[in-house]
Amino acid sequence: MNSKKLKVAANMLLVTKSGGKTSNFNGKYFNSESHDLLASNGKIRDEILEIVK
Repeated sequence: MNSKKLKVAANMLLVTKSGGKTSNFNGKYFNSESHDLLASNGKIRDEILEIVK
């Protein structure tokens, strides 16, 4: 795993452990093939997804 992927994974863990949510801009699970990452508190995620779609 390269350092960029490791940094993304670590930050995703921090967001989810603090009650936030992560996904790609389509609302699907973010993976190493995704090119977009949405990280938010869990409360406004759906609203942000509507804006970025």
